[in-house]
Amino acid sequence: MSVVFWDDFLNCEGRRILVDSRGAYVVGTGTVEIRPAEVPAFGDDDVLVKMLYCGVCGSDLHFYQYGETEFPGVLPFIPGHEPSGKLAVVGRIVTTLQVGDRVVLEPE
Repeated sequence: MSVVFWDDFLNCEGRRILVDSRGAYVVGTGTVEIRPAEVPAFGDDDVLVKMLYCGVCGSDLHFYQYGETEFPGVLPFIPGHEPSGKLAVVGRIVTTLQVGDRVVLEPE
């Protein structure tokens, strides 16, 4: 993999950390590319999750195998639902979680 994207963050103690953010994007029928993935702005009430696992569902496989036949304009996208990982950074006002906690996400 030759695509590497580094973005700077300040952790809750004000120290700089580096985030390598890449995603496996379905870009066309039968085609996946590793590309830089945008990291959203980080606020005092946010957490940053180091992704470890993610499930892929049938609709993701459909887009990979057949493209956008039913839903034009979806590609490119990063497939997967219900990812899990560990907290890498916790915002200044987050009190119920700490760095290293294991978490499961259900995206909206």
